[in-house]
Amino acid sequence: MELIKAITETSSLLASAKTEDELFAFLADRTCYETYSDFSLICRSHAKSDVTPYYSSHGSGRDYYLDFDIPLLLFIEECNEFVLCHEDPEGKFSALLLRKGMKSGVAYPFSLGGAMEFLLILNSSKEKAFDKDKLAYLNSVCPVALAALQRLRENI
Repeated sequence: MELIKAITETSSLLASAKTEDELFAFLADRTCYETYSDFSLICRSHAKSDVTPYYSSHGSGRDYYLDFDIPLLLFIEECNEFVLCHEDPEGKFSALLLRKGMKSGVAYPFSLGGAMEFLLILNSSKEKAFDKDKLAYLNSVCPVALAALQRLRENI
């Protein structure tokens, strides 16, 4: 099954990261590739009031919008669950669509010690791009990335 292969390969790559930068690069690249997304962005969250871009994949320069909706950020942090925007690109989660022409988006929060550390955002130009297999993939590899981050920080 392709899903299991993608999860295994990505998990192995994430676990092999030697630095946080390498981990974030692997996470952004592999999740973008495996979910057939057009764009990925990893943002660090600071004090529940700001989102700072950290690493982006599949694109050049800063051609994305990062006027992120703070109430949406707080909602994601409070729920500590992924948020999906694919039914209504103009709806309440449309702030997840960071580039012009994007029609689907998902945001996956990463929390350590009860606070959101960073947020993985994936965008696609296809409607309803994030199906159950892609969400299963993210729900499998994102905890591996969080465990790898904890391991890296403990080894500093």
